[in-house]
Amino acid sequence: MTGCTGAGRPGTEDAVTLAHHAGDLAAYTADRLPRTTGIARRAVQAARLNLMTNRAGIAVRDTAISVLSRTVPALLLRSFDEVASWRPPTSDAVSFGAEPRQ
Repeated sequence: MTGCTGAGRPGTEDAVTLAHHAGDLAAYTADRLPRTTGIARRAVQAARLNLMTNRAGIAVRDTAISVLSRTVPALLLRSFDEVASWRPPTSDAVSFGAEPRQ
């Protein structure tokens, strides 16, 4: 998994969520599977872009990233929202000082 898709962070999330569910693997899986599937999909998309070998495709990719990062930086930063928006499970939120999940 690439750093831009949260390498390392999902492991911490897994530990906190597993502790919250106190060993109830079915509840843990139901809670984590949608999020980890989304992160894995984003990692595959990032890898496809980063591992591109077609010179024309690389030029288009690099130009698009350069232009977008200068003209609409929030657009590129928004791509991190999915990874950065995680909050601990509700009952543990107070002890972590985070906002409860909705």
